[in-house]
Amino acid sequence: MPDEKEQLGLDTSSLERPLGSRHRHGGGSEDGDKVLARYVQDIEKWQYIPPAEFDTTDANVALEQNTDFETVVFASYTDATSIVNIWMPTYKKSLSKIRIIYEDLSAVSSTIRLSFVTRRARIGRPTVTDSLAEASYASVGVINNTQAIEIPRAAWNGLQQLNEHDIIGLTIARHAAGQTDDYGADFRILGLIVEFA
Repeated sequence: MPDEKEQLGLDTSSLERPLGSRHRHGGGSEDGDKVLARYVQDIEKWQYIPPAEFDTTDANVALEQNTDFETVVFASYTDATSIVNIWMPTYKKSLSKIRIIYEDLSAVSSTIRLSFVTRRARIGRPTVTDSLAEASYASVGVINNTQAIEIPRAAWNGLQQLNEHDIIGLTIARHAAGQTDDYGADFRILGLIVEFA
C-alpha cells in the first residue's frame, strides 16, 4: 500500500541517497564525504500552507475547526474567493506543483468549479500576474476521504522566471452559484502542498 508521500505524488528520491561509506560526522575533504549543499536544499523542496494562512474576508469563506482538523471552508451553492501567499525558499527558482488537499464530502464523483489567479511580488520589481479561467475539477466521491486537486501549471507559467524569496499570491475562487458545480457540499480544504525545484 502506498505511503502518504506516494499518494500525494511527492518525489522523495533526492532525500533518500545514502551517505558515502567514508562519511564521518566531522566532514572535510580528508575525513570523508561532505553533506552536499544540494541535499540540504532538498529539505525545503516542499511547503505546507495551513488553513489559517488563507484570507477569510469573503463572507462565504471561513476557518472551521472540527474534532479532526482545522480547515478553510468554501461554502456550497455560492461563489467564494480566498487568497494565500507562497514564499519561494532560498535556492529555489521554480514552482513545480501546487496541490489543494481537501476532505471529500460527497459520496459520488462530482464537479467542483474553480479558477485561479497568481501574482509575483519581488522587491524592486513590478508585480507580474497570471491566471487560469474557471474550469471543472472532479472529486473522487469517497466521502470523508482526504483527496488532492493539482492546480495546472498554466495558472503560474506567465509569472516569468521565479527567484528565491519571491512572494507568490494565489487566489482560489470557487464558482458554485451555478449548476455546473454539482459537488453539493462545502469545499473543505486542509491546506496546500507546494513543491519547488
